[in-house]
Amino acid sequence: MHAAALLPLVTFLASGVTAPTPQDVIDEVAPLISPCVQPTLGLRVFTRCYDTHSSVHAHWAAYRIARFDARYVQLALDSAAALEPYKLLHEVTQWVNYQYARAWYLRLATEFEKWGLERGLADPQRMRLSAAIAADALRNTLALPGAISPTSTDYGSDAWALAQLDQWYALVGDTQGRAEVQGWIADHFLATVAVPGFGADLGSPRFFSTYGNWQYLVESTQPARVTAIFQALQPPIPDAHLVVNDIPAVHSYGLGWSRTWALQVMARCAESSANRRRFWRSAREHMRVGMLRHEQLVGNFAAYDHWVPQFMVYGATAGLGY
Repeated sequence: MHAAALLPLVTFLASGVTAPTPQDVIDEVAPLISPCVQPTLGLRVFTRCYDTHSSVHAHWAAYRIARFDARYVQLALDSAAALEPYKLLHEVTQWVNYQYARAWYLRLATEFEKWGLERGLADPQRMRLSAAIAADALRNTLALPGAISPTSTDYGSDAWALAQLDQWYALVGDTQGRAEVQGWIADHFLATVAVPGFGADLGSPRFFSTYGNWQYLVESTQPARVTAIFQALQPPIPDAHLVVNDIPAVHSYGLGWSRTWALQVMARCAESSANRRRFWRSAREHMRVGMLRHEQLVGNFAAYDHWVPQFMVYGATAGLGY
């Protein structure tokens, strides 16, 4: 679909933005995610959603959706039937072998274990062995000299990878691994660094917000006293940078939802009530426009259905404490 045929750049002007609720988003996308998490024949698991990493985050979305609304438990049960340990070991050694997929695999493993504990599953730690392999590989990559950059984005986003590695180490109680990750965050993301501002997203063809993931990393991994110092060092974000991004490329549909979850953590950690209101209002507008855009493209599996619905789930539930 050509960019000219898509919705234009949208501003938020009114204080009372009418936005879809997380329930609205979940109800809309759950049927799109279901086909992606069904059991498979053979050794492979992550094959039903066009590519490996999209299939991984489709399985993640099944558990997040089921934790949000128990009526969708069958999604998680279908996924759990597919995630057989011997198949997972095959996946992480042969296919989940690049940074973006490994980061999402850790997100999936974390969500699976939390769901399994909440549900009383007999084997809630089923994914730990395979996830440990993914975590070690990701950690070794990030430990290479010069490997970490605050400006990296999309498939190579170090902010996204570090956020997922940190939450995995927190879950499994790996204090040494987490200390190393925290050191990398302090060295590369808490110092004053030249990261493209939030406004750089507005005409971007990317699917991740560089500034948004930077904020998300800091605010999802650091204590309140650190985030307060961090926020005090950041330049003000003008209203013009809080509008919904335009769509110069198909990947920009994911970018809008990436900005949504960043805005929610920014609102939660903002020092001033005025900024909290601004960021929440912008997040709601991103959700509203994201759903309008969804209505335009849903049904296009190759370009949209296989991956954007998972970003929608993340954006819709990011502020709910999962």
